[in-house]
Amino acid sequence: MGLTLVVYPAGRFDSLRKFPLNGEPLTLGAGPDSAVEIDASNVRKQHAKLSCRGGEWFLQGDEECSVGEVPLAEDSTRVVRIGDPIRVGDVLMELRHTTDESDDADTEEFLRPPPWPTVRVTEGPSVGHVLALKEEGRVYVVGRGPKADLKVEDRNVSRDHLEVVRKKEGIVVMDRTSTRGSWLGYTRLVPQRRARWDNRRMLRLGVSVLVVDEPAERVAEFSRRAPDVVAPISVGRLSNTILSYEDEGRDATASGIMMAPSAIPSSPVALGGMPLRQRSGPPPGPSAFRTVLKVFALVVLAAVIAAIIALVALLAR
Repeated sequence: MGLTLVVYPAGRFDSLRKFPLNGEPLTLGAGPDSAVEIDASNVRKQHAKLSCRGGEWFLQGDEECSVGEVPLAEDSTRVVRIGDPIRVGDVLMELRHTTDESDDADTEEFLRPPPWPTVRVTEGPSVGHVLALKEEGRVYVVGRGPKADLKVEDRNVSRDHLEVVRKKEGIVVMDRTSTRGSWLGYTRLVPQRRARWDNRRMLRLGVSVLVVDEPAERVAEFSRRAPDVVAPISVGRLSNTILSYEDEGRDATASGIMMAPSAIPSSPVALGGMPLRQRSGPPPGPSAFRTVLKVFALVVLAAVIAAIIALVALLAR
C-alpha cells in the first residue's frame, strides 16, 4: 500500500493535486523545479523537504511550515503522520493512504488502531518515544525527571512538567506550573487547569512536540456526543484556538484541527486562507532578547544625541 501527498487548492492552483510517494524525497517550494510547486508569496523556490527514513515521513522546513498547529523551528525536522494537516506558507496538504476498491479489507486491517490512546514524541531529543494510556483515570506524568511515565530528554522541560489523564470523555492535560510552560496548538495552557487534548492538536514542551493518537471509534463517539465542540471544519482552514477548563462548569474541551477530506470548500479563497497572525506563539526565545537589546541601544543613542545637542547649545552662548 502506497502513500499520496494531497495538496489543497491555493493561488493559481484551483484544484486538488495528488503526488504519489515512492520513498524518494520531495522538495516543496515556489520554483517550477520543485517536485511540489506552491503558489504563495511567503514560500521560497525550494522552501521545505518531505523525506522518508525508517518507514516514517519527515518534514524539514522553517517557521513558515507547520504540522498540525505547531510551527517548525528554523531548519528543524518533524515526523508527519497520516492525516496530519501540513502547512507550507499559506498552503495546506496532508498524507493519505493510496487505496482502491479492491483492497478495502486490507486497508481496514492495516489502519486498525491500538485499543487505547497513545502519546508520542514527534519532534525533539526524545522523538519516537511512546506512552500508552492503558488505564482510565490514572495520572500519567510527562517530564524530564526519572519517575516520569513519559521521559522527555529536553533541558527546557521540567522534571514533572505536565500530567495526562485518560477519561471516558477524552484525554485531558494539565501543566504542573512548569518553568517554561506548555502550548496546546497556539495557546498556552493555564497552569493547574485541565484542558481537553483532541486527537489532531499538537502539544509543545520546550523544543519537543507531542501528539495523542485516539482509536477511531473513540473519536467518532466524541463527535456524536458533543458535535458543537468537536465538529470538523472545512479543509483549507485552521480553526481558531478555543480552550475551556474543568472549573468552568464542564469537562475540559478544546477545539482541534479536524481534517474533512470529503468536505472540500468550493471557494479557492477559503482553501488558501489561513489565520496565521491571529494566534499566540511559543514562549519568547533568543529573538525576543535581541529585540530588547536593540530597543536599549536606541534609547542610549537617543540620550547621547540629546546630550551632544545640549552641550553644543551651552557652548554657543
